[in-house]
Amino acid sequence: SPVGHSLGGYIIAGRYQPAAVSSIGFIGAIIFLIFSANAPDLDFLAGAAMGDFNGYHHRASHSVAAVFLFAGLIYLVAVLLKLRAANLAAMGALAYASHLALDFISDDKSAPFGMQLLWPINDHFYIAPQFIFMNIEHGAMSDGMISSLPSIFSMHNLTAIGLELTILGPLALIVYWRRTHKQKSK
Repeated sequence: SPVGHSLGGYIIAGRYQPAAVSSIGFIGAIIFLIFSANAPDLDFLAGAAMGDFNGYHHRASHSVAAVFLFAGLIYLVAVLLKLRAANLAAMGALAYASHLALDFISDDKSAPFGMQLLWPINDHFYIAPQFIFMNIEHGAMSDGMISSLPSIFSMHNLTAIGLELTILGPLALIVYWRRTHKQKSK
């Protein structure tokens, strides 16, 4: 879910947040981190535009190549805006990659199972043999966005988000505590 991906992005990329804050401010850094951690799921928008909400989900946007493309785009935009490009690109890439890592260890109930991690090298779908996180229901492959809304706001998804909060929430708090504790000791 976006909740789990946002927490995962913070856990993995949070070490770059102070550098991002100095470039784009605290609120900007949080928004950037949340956007980066959830960016692979922008493929839902492409599907919605084509009339198949899930039609492109877990494909090219969920690949290692997409991580590098995303980092490159962030770097170029940051250079143009005269921001700390390397730090923002690293933070964005790590947050984006955290999304792939979490999806890899999440249950997938719709074929094809997994994601195209090595696209464009191959078009195979990869998924872990054991799952830690539940799937998030978002409608059938051919459902439109409006038809998918009831399944998105289901008890199943609320339970899945609860599991994400239970596992990732304490880890995010540890990262936050360590970062703030380290800054206070300087």
